[in-house]
Amino acid sequence: QGSGVILTFSASAVRAFFPGVYVGGFGIACTAIEALTKQLAAEVGPSGIRVNCLRSEGIPESWQGASTEDWSAPTEEVEAFLKERSLLGRVTTLADVGNAAAFLASDLAAATTGTVFNLTSGTVVD
Repeated sequence: QGSGVILTFSASAVRAFFPGVYVGGFGIACTAIEALTKQLAAEVGPSGIRVNCLRSEGIPESWQGASTEDWSAPTEEVEAFLKERSLLGRVTTLADVGNAAAFLASDLAAATTGTVFNLTSGTVVD
């Protein structure tokens, strides 16, 4: 077909380190996804396929339905924690991620490949 877009997803755990927040190997897994994105872009780029990664922060909408027993703190405290560490004073939303994905999959991003699109609201600065 000669064209296409592959989007991968990562998280701020790849570069943001917060004392007392235990994510185990999650940051390592995200690092691997970001490296895979770049390598895959090099491999499939000659076939006209673009590969990009979206790196987000904690997304409040994804917490719905989770009981506070699932967290070490109530979800309101987790959201406040993320806002305090964000340069923009906000958290990333599902709409933010969806809009970025739509952009990266569109022809508007035709010259973009092998990159990590930062959607952390400034928690991680590249």
